[in-house]
Amino acid sequence: MTKPAPAPSLGEYLSAMPFPTLGDAPWQRVAVQDAMELYDNLDLRMAAAVIARSHPYGYQTLGQAPVLALVLDHAGLKPERQYKHPLLRQIGARLKDVLASLKLAPQLRSIHGKALRPGQLPLLQDLSKLPPSVLAQALPADTATQVEWLSALGAWRRHMESRGVLRSLLLDWAATTLSRSGSFQQWREVADLALHLRERFNRAWTWESAYKAAEAWHRELAKNSQAEAFFRNHGQDYEAEINLGALPAELQIDGLDFVALRSGLALHEDGRAMHHCVASYAGAVIKGKSRIFSIRRDGKRIATLELVRRKKWQIEQVKGPCNRAPDPAVAFAATRFLGACNDAETASAGVPA
Repeated sequence: MTKPAPAPSLGEYLSAMPFPTLGDAPWQRVAVQDAMELYDNLDLRMAAAVIARSHPYGYQTLGQAPVLALVLDHAGLKPERQYKHPLLRQIGARLKDVLASLKLAPQLRSIHGKALRPGQLPLLQDLSKLPPSVLAQALPADTATQVEWLSALGAWRRHMESRGVLRSLLLDWAATTLSRSGSFQQWREVADLALHLRERFNRAWTWESAYKAAEAWHRELAKNSQAEAFFRNHGQDYEAEINLGALPAELQIDGLDFVALRSGLALHEDGRAMHHCVASYAGAVIKGKSRIFSIRRDGKRIATLELVRRKKWQIEQVKGPCNRAPDPAVAFAATRFLGACNDAETASAGVPA
């Protein structure tokens, strides 16, 4: 079995290409080296080398508009496609006219070469449709922020396209608000909101406002999904209150509030806030085998208490956040609360019907 031929080196690749300016003149070697330094990505460095070698003004043109390397890269890496690209015949013309012929806004000249990645040409052409003043204000200044901004907007655009809507849906809003926020990792949550609730999407929102709206919307979706599953599993509405009998719905002991969790929703919210699995106890609570209480100090959740019925109610467990052991004072107050619960049930049983 024959081994595949090794890929040509960059030098071999370039020397084999019949550019408009032929040969390997000293200015070409210098221009190629300098042009490649403008980029981090290897494919774009190769495209830059082609442009720099093709014309005495090639490197100078790239220095003024690094985005041009994307144009050649977009044509593919086959030499016969790159050296015939119309862009090479435009080098030396007015840069504004060159960019206009490629449907690229002059404002994109401010994007650094090291911020660019292959495949971003369609995104930049979509951004070029924005009003010039809007695009100028949206473009981040430093390279690192440009990298994240372009990545988030590219993901936003692909997300829309994959869902069968216009790839540029609310791209103008995202480009301007995202650059002011810098919360690039939140793009998916906000994009989902824009995609599914676009008729209610408020263009006056800041990115932070949109993210809060997206979080609320995602919580509502999760709640609806959980409500359906809860009803299927337990035959009871997610928010329906569970009858506690004689046990108190709320009681304060030693400065701590013991608040009964009486619905699937209440159990879920406590589990999410405390990072434990108390929501899975809903079946036992509905059947009367278990009672769950949130222990709070000044309104803040600090522990969760489970009582189970044997002959009397007993403490099964008291857990702090992430199932950690609670403060001894909390455990002591829970013991006193248990006594109050059993006293209340005894008194209730002794009352004549």
